[in-house]
Amino acid sequence: MFKSFLSRRLKVRVAFCVLGGVGVLNSAFAIQVTFTKIADTSTTAPEGSLFSGFDSAPAISGSNVVFEAGATTADGIFTATTSGTAITKIADTTDSLPGHSPFAIMGSFPVISGNNVSFFGAYNFSTPAGAICTGTVGQTGFTKLVDTSDSVLTNGNSFFTPQISLQSISGNNVAVSVDTTNSFGVYNGTVGVPGVSKFVGKGNVSADNVTFIDADAGGVSGNNVVFHGNYSGGSGVFTGTLGSTVFSKVISTADTAPGHTAFTRFDATSISGNNVAVVGEWSSGSGIYAGIAGTAGVTKIVDTTDFGNKYSSFSSVIASGNEIAFQADSGGIDNIIVESGGNFFTIITDNTPLFGHNFSDSITLGGFDAATNTIAFSYRQGGVTGIASATFVLPEPATLCIFSLIPVMAMRRLRK
Repeated sequence: MFKSFLSRRLKVRVAFCVLGGVGVLNSAFAIQVTFTKIADTSTTAPEGSLFSGFDSAPAISGSNVVFEAGATTADGIFTATTSGTAITKIADTTDSLPGHSPFAIMGSFPVISGNNVSFFGAYNFSTPAGAICTGTVGQTGFTKLVDTSDSVLTNGNSFFTPQISLQSISGNNVAVSVDTTNSFGVYNGTVGVPGVSKFVGKGNVSADNVTFIDADAGGVSGNNVVFHGNYSGGSGVFTGTLGSTVFSKVISTADTAPGHTAFTRFDATSISGNNVAVVGEWSSGSGIYAGIAGTAGVTKIVDTTDFGNKYSSFSSVIASGNEIAFQADSGGIDNIIVESGGNFFTIITDNTPLFGHNFSDSITLGGFDAATNTIAFSYRQGGVTGIASATFVLPEPATLCIFSLIPVMAMRRLRK
């Protein structure tokens, strides 16, 4: 057991420093990161066979994670702790909804908030037909929120889009994207209670007087929802409050990316409290931007022209508290980075040694919890796929300020 424990936990030091209050990557200031394997293809699933693969990175809330994984006998949704214990099945392809055939496939990117989880399961993958369900960490079983045969979605409409990445959960609130023949919209429901209602979609009007053609969910935090909205002549990122029909623009293609040309599109979006984070693109680059729910305008966090054009693209972003985690590509190398107080901390790259390997073939950011300073991610290394957590300790602001004076003091000494 002692040997097994050592093989699961790995501590490394990641280089970082601050000069004059500006974050500088890959320099001399070190932070400690502890990597813990949650599960991989040598881990036994609850039903007794080995996990065969992980289609997506895990989502995280506190010390709990939820993930989708294949096993020898079934594909399922599982929960575990960030330390890799208490792996429990919520549902798998041996289960079915009342009145339907067993699930044919479980959707990637399940979500979690506290002890609540939500996931998509398809019971007819060719149609596709399926359901959004909710469950509880550590407990096998689930409750249907809504399925594609429910009247709220029928009446000439088609189906839920099986893009579970567009699903979000916060406390008991669940926001999901619905694709119908009429429009693509955002619906909301409550954990453990069957049924959803339309939040925003075709025909709704924003506070700045644009009429939405469609909308899809970007995230929910408390009663705040962030979503992507398309309208005649443009698109943007908007926020609203559950129970209200007032929708406010954060940023749109009518706005200019700070220091560049007009935005052309918006990709990954996240919300935590009132804080919004988004990946935005313009004609020749992209960046990570932060805004406030209900307020127009964003602040640049980082873009592809910073740090000597170090990053070529950004694939995901997660807001948690006042911090932001994001994934960036640098010369074909994936980097998972946390921005805190205007400083940037590289948590892991493809070149980071993991669990007996000198590097990983790929890493993918799945979740971030600023309260515990923990990242959840998936990885592929040496033909093995798995999911893991990275817990880190950021230096205190005072430490960074003191350290930022060192280069200045050194230069003064050289001048004497």
